[in-house]
Amino acid sequence: MIATLHELIPASIKAIPSLFWLNPDALFACLTAQGIEFEVHQIVDGEWDLVSSSLSDDEIFELVHLEDAQHRGECFLVPEACTRHNLSEFKCHSSDLKRFIHDFDISCFFDGDTIIVCFESRTLTIVHHEGVYVHVKIP
Repeated sequence: MIATLHELIPASIKAIPSLFWLNPDALFACLTAQGIEFEVHQIVDGEWDLVSSSLSDDEIFELVHLEDAQHRGECFLVPEACTRHNLSEFKCHSSDLKRFIHDFDISCFFDGDTIIVCFESRTLTIVHHEGVYVHVKIP
């Protein structure tokens, strides 16, 4: 997964040498250093911390418009559970993202920072624990 990220965003090679260093803020900095534009969106109107605990993964999937990210092919998924439980990234085909997230049973999939990388479509989704998300098409 890291090799894929480095190929898509060469600026990430030094800043994110391993999964340990992978987080939304580091990715935002790498995208900016690479000159890749992105738009940050609020997940909900209002206070994310007050609303997020009452939302299911299925609801958050819809709120971050994940189907609009245009992911194609195999995706690498790094939810907060990877850090919390010392797990490697997960993989699934883009056509199975909604089902994978719905069936995720380690914890809430969107409980904290979540990163999705798809090499074939050159797309990246970042969901930040502070209640914002971005979808990026990497040139």
